[in-house]
Amino acid sequence: MEQLIFRVKAIIDLCWESFSAKIGCGLIEINKEASMQLQFAYLLKNSLDLTVYNEGEEVKLELETGVPVNGRLRECDIVVHLTKDDEEVFLPIELKCYRQFQTNGKATGGYTDFRKKVYEDLSLLEQYSGLDNFLNGISLTITDFKGLVDRKQFWSHDISNSTSINNGSVSHLNYDDKVPVDLKGSYNFQWTSINNWHFLKLEANNKQWVYANNENNEFRYTLGEVGERNLICIGINPSTAEPNSLDTTLRKVSIMAEQEGYDGWLMLNVYPQRDTYPENLDDVKNDEHVRRNNEEISKVLKQFNFKDIWCAWGTTIEHRPFLKDCLRELITNFDESYKWFHYDDLTKYGHPRHPLYVSYSKNFSNFDIASYIENL
Repeated sequence: MEQLIFRVKAIIDLCWESFSAKIGCGLIEINKEASMQLQFAYLLKNSLDLTVYNEGEEVKLELETGVPVNGRLRECDIVVHLTKDDEEVFLPIELKCYRQFQTNGKATGGYTDFRKKVYEDLSLLEQYSGLDNFLNGISLTITDFKGLVDRKQFWSHDISNSTSINNGSVSHLNYDDKVPVDLKGSYNFQWTSINNWHFLKLEANNKQWVYANNENNEFRYTLGEVGERNLICIGINPSTAEPNSLDTTLRKVSIMAEQEGYDGWLMLNVYPQRDTYPENLDDVKNDEHVRRNNEEISKVLKQFNFKDIWCAWGTTIEHRPFLKDCLRELITNFDESYKWFHYDDLTKYGHPRHPLYVSYSKNFSNFDIASYIENL
């Protein structure tokens, strides 16, 4: 089922990219939310068959489906129904469209209410994900009103570009200081613009950002977007990534975690010094930051559910003699209940490969961490 879900989400992404381009270039005309729903549903319906590879798999699309939430029936714009053998899951999609002017040329107005409705959709999708067999849903928003996207002053229920919601809280002070719709997850509003149209795709979640660094940001100890089933990845040292601003490595880690059926991930490192180039690491180990690194790791392991570890430090473990000692110290945070993996083949000298140097088409394999440490 995990692979079928991954394929369906990939098709949704492809359809959204095509849909956005067609609207932005004037090949599809959207007047209001109803036409947006019908046009996108048509494109998606005619593409979903591409996701069915095996016997026993089926993918169907339903419009305006009633979903019971807290004793009330709510209509979801689109529900994708996935079946594999005896297992079934539902992927909800909510859509929102705001036009700056009506067809009669008059200003539409009501954009304050529209912003709130985008928040309400995210809240509903979070509630859907708590229902049996419901996946984290997707929110799709379009507008030709640039004022919703580019703002110098923040609004309540702000949806402008680069707005972020961390663990349910908006990351800036609201312009009119109103309390936003109750949310639990973490979101980053990154709009895509094509000519005079603007497009936003968000995936609902109940994830929490985990982040610990030192005061001057020269060292990072933990970083993750944690859900219910989480994958730990251990690299050699952190680079520039922060919550809502992932670097190339972390973007690949998050994609690969999702591809393997995890809904969250946590990035840890053998040595916590930030540097894009590992050859620039300290010549001598900073004992204070190694101690702090292990303290922060211990805290987050107690707070959330983790059992699977992806070893991904690569050959860089050889760059400084003290890195091997740091690794030996780091693995004492994990008891025998944890499972250790590497991705793709090991390197020539038996090290687990770095995420940037593996293909998505490869697989996880068990990794004998005790034997590796003994021979390191």
